[in-house]
Amino acid sequence: MQEAKNLYLALDPLAPAPIVASYQEALQLLCATTIEQPELLQPWHVKVISGTTSSTLAQLAAPLSATPTSETQALALASVTEDGQASANELASTKGLVYANGQASENSQASTNGLASTNGQTEAPATERSAVTAPITLVGQEAYERKKKAKKNSLWEQLAASCPALPSVPASTDVLIYFGPEGASLCLLDAEASKLSPLRLDFEEVAYRQRLLRGGRTKEAVARAVLQGLPVYTLVFDATAGLGRESMILAHAGARVYSFERQLPIWLLLHDAFARAKRSRFFPFTLPQLERLGTIAHYQGELKPEVIYYDPMFPEKKRTAQVKKGMFIFQQVVGSDSDALEFLQVALTMASKRVVVKRPHDSEPLSSATIKCAYSVDGGQCRFDCYTVLPQ
Repeated sequence: MQEAKNLYLALDPLAPAPIVASYQEALQLLCATTIEQPELLQPWHVKVISGTTSSTLAQLAAPLSATPTSETQALALASVTEDGQASANELASTKGLVYANGQASENSQASTNGLASTNGQTEAPATERSAVTAPITLVGQEAYERKKKAKKNSLWEQLAASCPALPSVPASTDVLIYFGPEGASLCLLDAEASKLSPLRLDFEEVAYRQRLLRGGRTKEAVARAVLQGLPVYTLVFDATAGLGRESMILAHAGARVYSFERQLPIWLLLHDAFARAKRSRFFPFTLPQLERLGTIAHYQGELKPEVIYYDPMFPEKKRTAQVKKGMFIFQQVVGSDSDALEFLQVALTMASKRVVVKRPHDSEPLSSATIKCAYSVDGGQCRFDCYTVLPQ
């Protein structure tokens, strides 16, 4: 079992309405996942830094309408007060969501059926739920502000200065995702890695848009491997969406793309990036659809993909050149996929035409006694191994 890690979520008070909406939707989906499949959040313990309006907290409670089937599926949102004292006991007694100053006892009847605000008034209805340990915690504060005079301080230092409930020195494995005016950014909280600029996915970057314009079904190696001989609107599952770039390339090449991601911090970045791309004027094609947190093995829909594209992370080899900043942060969060062969076996049972696996150009294809690579497409520094699915 992996060691638990903290994933802090924070919303900038100056974030525009579309970013706020994306943030709220992500929280709703996470709450629903915590009820239905809490194991998918492992090893992350999500801690929501609340510093916005009470409507955000009402949105947070909205998906809890479903009755938990067991205590392990029940969701408890434990709030931490301004002085750092947890109000979990109050939450257990009132079964309501109390935040900022934890004044549940002053209006316990109101908070039983709703969200109690800092003055004890009920703001919005909340569904009753068992107060048990859960991977989502609410870290409360009345309002946090980024101090202009403290520009030299890191984002975490500014948040911690405004919210005493936060540790001044987070664990080296902790991660912060900050929903700012330009979208969601991922910050590593390790002492050394925190000096790096945050990772933010932006499909509107000029270099990336130029790549899309120059590419297509024949010029992009991944598109050739995935879509060769198949018609427009071929259904493709991107089993490990990662930074989302190849999902976008395949969608631009004419595929219907469903993107999957099992690493929670990366899934949150993708959710925000795809939401911003949908509002952009630069992408006049059907964008990839991001599925809920999880892998293709957790897919419960009725669609059967013709192709599954799989880009696993492998243990890092000794290198002579410095990895790009974005990829370095990505590798620190994701790690390596030790179950690549088992994952390939699952993919072969789901695809109707082929499975395409991205590999380093100097590595051997994934194989077993029953699984063999049919052919490969050269991608320069990488290679795309194609596994044909035999008719049943």
